[in-house]
Amino acid sequence: MKTVAPAFKIVDYFELSESQQAEIINQLEARKDLWGAIPFIINCLKKEGQPQVSLTDGGFHDVLGPGRLFLMLEEANKTEITVNNKSEVCPRLAAFVSLARNDEVDITVPGRESWTPWIGCVFTYPEYRGNRLSEKLIMLAEEYSIKEFNAEYTYISTDHIGLYEKYGYEFFTEAGTVWGEQTRVLRKKMK
Repeated sequence: MKTVAPAFKIVDYFELSESQQAEIINQLEARKDLWGAIPFIINCLKKEGQPQVSLTDGGFHDVLGPGRLFLMLEEANKTEITVNNKSEVCPRLAAFVSLARNDEVDITVPGRESWTPWIGCVFTYPEYRGNRLSEKLIMLAEEYSIKEFNAEYTYISTDHIGLYEKYGYEFFTEAGTVWGEQTRVLRKKMK
């Protein structure tokens, strides 16, 4: 018997309704132990639109600047949400990626102003790995980096070796992060 691959759709978190956004945060919170960056993402999403307290503690757009959080949602697995006696559905989160002006590398350091935009927060839930979801999200983020940032290069901060190189990213340099750590900076020519 042939198994049917799940159907997915890609959306920008910021284009979802408030109740769907709340459900995505619930889904992230339920599995925040899977990756250390998930609590940071949750914090940024919950603080969106509130005053920023510090460089790293604020809403998504305060911390990362203009950008998007693309979600890969599985269409067949949905949660029903009821808000104000109105029923909505929210598909299950399978993967996500951000595209923003900033990431963890402080681009206010002289000489780094042109290091933008950044692809970050690349994650696929374990049960969805092997479906090339991250690759699809990265390709979409690259399209938007050209469209919205007129990017010559797109950057990724990572400690992984060999992961993003298969998508055409090359080692650029090492740099300090806003957390006081060192990271590898990769980049890919867009034009």
